Amino acid sequence: MNRIPRFAQYVEKGWVDVNAQPELVKAKGPVEIYDGHLGIGVTNALFCAERAGKLAAVGER
Repeated sequence: MNRIPRFAQYVEKGWVDVNAQPELVKAKGPVEIYDGHLGIGVTNALFCAERAGKLAAVGER
């Protein structure tokens, strides 16, 4: 809870974009690079973890 005021300040200053969507920048085989566009760190991390799982599932076939 003590981080919420700081997070709100970062949003107000434009350092965090709550509406940002990760964008694929480059891909080579099973390796992908995404730009998080200053999105929420946890949201970007969850997106990338899910994507890594999908890439791993394809590689298992």
